Amino acid sequence: MSDVYRSRQGLPDAPVPQIGGIRAPDFDTATLGTAIANLGNAGASLLVDADKAKEKTRINQAKASFIDVIAKAEFEHANDPDFQGSPLRFAEFRRMKEEELLAGEFSEDGREALGAWLKDRGATSEKHVKMAAIARERDFNVAGLTLRGEDYLKRASNAGSRAERALVLSEWNRDIDDMAGSGWISHQAAASQKIRAARAIDTADVTLAIRHNPARAQLDLMNDEAFPSFMPEDRAAFIAAAQDAEADADRAAEAAPVAGALSLLRQGRLDPVTMAEFSGSLSLKAARAFTAAAQAPEAAKADPVRYWQLLEQANADPDAALIEVVAARGDGAISAAQFERIVAAGEGQPQGVATQPFAKALRGQLIARLKPTSLQDADEAARQLDAIPAFDEWLSQNPQADEAKARDAAATIAKDFRMRSVRAERDKLPMPRYATALRPKFDAAALADAGKRLREARVSGALNDDELVAEVDAIRRWQDLMAREGSE
Repeated sequence: MSDVYRSRQGLPDAPVPQIGGIRAPDFDTATLGTAIANLGNAGASLLVDADKAKEKTRINQAKASFIDVIAKAEFEHANDPDFQGSPLRFAEFRRMKEEELLAGEFSEDGREALGAWLKDRGATSEKHVKMAAIARERDFNVAGLTLRGEDYLKRASNAGSRAERALVLSEWNRDIDDMAGSGWISHQAAASQKIRAARAIDTADVTLAIRHNPARAQLDLMNDEAFPSFMPEDRAAFIAAAQDAEADADRAAEAAPVAGALSLLRQGRLDPVTMAEFSGSLSLKAARAFTAAAQAPEAAKADPVRYWQLLEQANADPDAALIEVVAARGDGAISAAQFERIVAAGEGQPQGVATQPFAKALRGQLIARLKPTSLQDADEAARQLDAIPAFDEWLSQNPQADEAKARDAAATIAKDFRMRSVRAERDKLPMPRYATALRPKFDAAALADAGKRLREARVSGALNDDELVAEVDAIRRWQDLMAREGSE
């Protein structure tokens, strides 16, 4: 027995210490699970937020791309010469661009939100394009009415009677009503245009009346039922004009000296000495015109528009136009050859005019068809007007031709001379700077492309003001040329 054991035997009984397990404090396991779950959710949420941020960036990039592209497309389509088709082409472009952008990597919600934004933004631009197209179409139709108004007025001026002019006014008014019914002009504007049309017809009517019978015109102007569109001040002004015309008629004795001076001028024998013989019997205007014409050299650069106007005036009334023709020769606005053609045609000389009863009317129609444009090359415009003496020559060589055959000949001659002018002008007209097609292939589509590139250059500031003006002028001249090409 060990010493330790023996020592315990002598000790009184005492409780023996018991060693048990350590008690842990109470802890809610459910709470712990929730905390762990929340920690996991937080991590997942961070990942989701990052994905949303990236998607938002992609959406904003798509929006920026759409704004840039749609703004350029809106400008181009709003200024498209084909204003009738531009809204449909823009709508198709917009649809394709929206589909292209929505095909990107987006969540369902993101795609839906982007689609709604694209739809709204695209609709705004589409509305602008439609409004621009409507505005341009309205401008086109209003300009057309204005152009037709000029033609109505010309027809009224050339009409042989007041009844004919009344028919022209009736047609003009129907045209105005059609424009108002189509919505291109307001009914108020239509009413104003009808008033102006009636006034224009009455003005043409009274002008012809004063020219042909100033005494009768004065009597008509004193009757309020005649020329109903005139105000009292209009009647007073035209009565004064009729009185002046009547006074001019009293000086009809001037006709003989004018004929004498004209004969010498055409022979090249009119000089200061011979002019002195007529100075006492010619009006100051006529004397100045003949004096200048006698000293005028062959015109180096005649004015085709002035030449055309004189042809028209001389065809309508050769005697009334004569002094104006002589004055134009003195100004150098027409050449010696052009002067001779106008005078010969007016006097029925062999060089110019046959005597068929329909010749004057057909020649007037031919002259109207050959009117030069303001943008046409001057030399080619003058050559184009050579169709008139060519037609006169055809009439002289075909004295038995009826009106139908003569009308066909006039149309053929006009087309031939116009196309000669067009072809020659196409060969020498300066090409637009931004043309990409060669001259023989430069058509309407190529011109539109050059115009588009010019607009882009203007927006970018690539051209200075002088260059821009020159390029716009080139584009307009080509547009004018192609319009004349297409009219044949």
